[in-house]
Formats: sequence, structure tokens, C-alpha cells
Amino acid sequence: MRLPLGRSWLDRRRPAADTTSLGPLPPAPLLRLQIHTYAGAAEVETTDPGQRISDWLDAAETTVALREPPAQANDPSSPDEGWEQLRLDDLLVVVPPPQPADPARRLHRPGQAIRVAVGPYLVTGTAHVPPGTEAVAYLGRHGSRFLALTGATIERLDNSAAPVACPVAVVNLQQASSVRPAATKSG
Repeated sequence: MRLPLGRSWLDRRRPAADTTSLGPLPPAPLLRLQIHTYAGAAEVETTDPGQRISDWLDAAETTVALREPPAQANDPSSPDEGWEQLRLDDLLVVVPPPQPADPARRLHRPGQAIRVAVGPYLVTGTAHVPPGTEAVAYLGRHGSRFLALTGATIERLDNSAAPVACPVAVVNLQQASSVRPAATKSG
């Protein structure tokens, strides 16, 4: 059976005038992130990628578009202003906002506590790896650039700021100087 995609299908399309009555598309929703770079921490905005931040960063080639959020929530500045390209190598740790987890995307993987030294930061949290694997060895072979750690704590190695606890911290493994097992709270 042939699909009806010949000339008769083209004739049944909506006239072009109907598509212009839609008006301008709404702006893409924005997502606030906290980023940690060699220069320090900052709050930034990006367009909502519609996926996990670690997946979005892994899919990016060399840069991501970010901007400083407006000083006031109802700032009339244009949504097209202030965007800059930041190199992925400059992003050491990214803290996404809390988001409801999609149970269909959840992988039931056991968690293992690890510590990642990246730039001037030490990030401790839980890495979720396949059953039967040791986290540090698995991450060395896996090849992802960014890793999400749950129940994370971000500390400055020079102790110049108080540690920051967050539900998820996405760490740039390619910039990490060490990845090691961490002592669990019970042990």
C-alpha cells in the first residue's frame, strides 16, 4: 500500500495564510543555573534544554550559551540580550535547579560516594553506576565529560568559602585532577 503523499496530499494542506495568523512564538523558557568556574561561582540563565543538564552538557560540542539573569524578576530587557558563549572547559561544576524526576527515565543504579577535585573545588556526592561496578574505575572507562552527583557538597580547596550543599551537582570530569572513593557517613 502506498502512502497518500502525492499531489492530493499537497492540495489538502492548510493554506499558507493560516500559518501566519499564529503570531510570534513565545520565548523559550529560561532555566537558572549556578556555575562554578576558575574565576568563582555565578548565577546564570540558559534556555531550558528540555533534558537533564548532564546530558545537555555532554551533547554540546565546545560552548554553551549563558547570560547573567536580570537584576529584577520583571526586568523589561530583551530576551535576546546579554547572551555569551562559555567554553565547556571553563565550566567546572554546574548546579541545576531542583526538577521533578521523570520515573520513566530513572535508572535504578546503586550509588557510591566519590570525591572529585576539579579546579579550586572539591565535590563530594553520590555517583550512580551499573550494579557490580566500582564507581572510580567505571567513570575512568565511561568517557562522559560531565557527571551528575546527587546529595552533593561543593567546597573550595582553599577553604575561602563555606561548603555548599545541593541536591545535584554536575561535575566536569575532563577538568578533574582526581576522582576517588569517599568515606560514607556510616563508615
